[in-house]
Amino acid sequence: MAVYGLNNQALAQMSGNYTIDKNSAASSTNFQSYTSAVQALRGLTRSDGGPSLGGGVNGAVTISVVQGSGPYTEQLDVQAITGTSSTNRVTFVGNGEQITYSPSSTNSAVIKVNGADYLTFRDIYVKPTHSTYTRAFWVLNASDYLIIEDCEMDITSASSTSNGYGCGIAHVGSSTSATSYSTGGNKGYGNIYRNNEIYGSTSNNGMYSGIIINGSSSMSNLNLLIEGNYIHNYYYNGIYAYYNCLNTVYKGNTIIRGDKSSFGTHYGIYHYYCSGGKFYDNYVADNANSNGYSYTNYGIYAYYGTSSNASVLEFVNNTINLNSGGYRMGIYGNEYYATGKKYLHNTIYMRSSQGYGYGIYSYTYNYGTVEYKNNIIDASFNNYQSTFYNIYNYSYGTVDADGNVLPRNNTSQHYTGYLYTLTNGGGTAQTFANW
Repeated sequence: MAVYGLNNQALAQMSGNYTIDKNSAASSTNFQSYTSAVQALRGLTRSDGGPSLGGGVNGAVTISVVQGSGPYTEQLDVQAITGTSSTNRVTFVGNGEQITYSPSSTNSAVIKVNGADYLTFRDIYVKPTHSTYTRAFWVLNASDYLIIEDCEMDITSASSTSNGYGCGIAHVGSSTSATSYSTGGNKGYGNIYRNNEIYGSTSNNGMYSGIIINGSSSMSNLNLLIEGNYIHNYYYNGIYAYYNCLNTVYKGNTIIRGDKSSFGTHYGIYHYYCSGGKFYDNYVADNANSNGYSYTNYGIYAYYGTSSNASVLEFVNNTINLNSGGYRMGIYGNEYYATGKKYLHNTIYMRSSQGYGYGIYSYTYNYGTVEYKNNIIDASFNNYQSTFYNIYNYSYGTVDADGNVLPRNNTSQHYTGYLYTLTNGGGTAQTFANW
């Protein structure tokens, strides 16, 4: 009979509602830390001394932090939890309470999700305090169907401008590098990052990126949704996606570089070697006080793609506001292998004392249709450092353009457009009838 009882205990699993409250006693329904909650979910001995709950889940689980009980100073490492599924999701609700930690070079985030599926992190204030290793979330090792939503990620402690060291979310394969794409294996499927605020400091150049996604030469990040995030005061790019991040949707994000003191190269959204990007309803803006400074500046940058996973590239209803001088592109759609491209209902502002570049730049080798419809480009410079094209098109297929509102300033350096197709050849398309 004693053995029978022990087996029942070992088979017990979690479901229902639990709390995290460091000021209350540990029990079968309360944990004194995030760490002890994860230990219970994985069937490990709890660091808060509470009873074993068997490990794993047999139903949906919600673990809520009691309001007013924070902050929590700890580093969380969430690995695979037995029993999670689309119906048995584990949700951590922070209720705005802070979790903070000073990460290291080997464990460089406050919250690491390592091969765990069907988790939700909601309404958590995450604050890494290290000046170099300043990441809020680290997602790796095929963590699928993860949701991070309504969280505040305070990256103001970051002062390093080294690639990838400071960011809100790093979705990658490597356990140490946020910019590695060569490691094999699946990087994550169906993850959602939405309605988060991610920000760096205005007094230094830290927080390299808001969100970093890195794929692999052998496997991909698939069908990710990045939606409704407010990313500001970053150094280099708001969102960075590199290598086989296939069919990523960027929707309704507000990305503002802010008031950084540096005015180096800028990308609002960087989408490189990633086929099938969908960019809907995003707002991208440069430094508020960058007018007169000269540097390379992209609103949305989509480059190269892959021939084996080619699909339609879409830019719909985005607003781009770039104030700097120097070389600028509102939307850069240079994905060679895209089977088609749609530039629809975008608004691009480029007004400053000096500048040159392109409102929309599109280049493709495939024979699909490229659409330019109902875009508004408002561009004017007191000093044209070189030529500027409202729309520049180079494609092998057909072009369908109509209803675009384009400026034509009284200067030989400002072109209404450039239109090249394999059938018709190319040249400047100066008449509004072309567009």
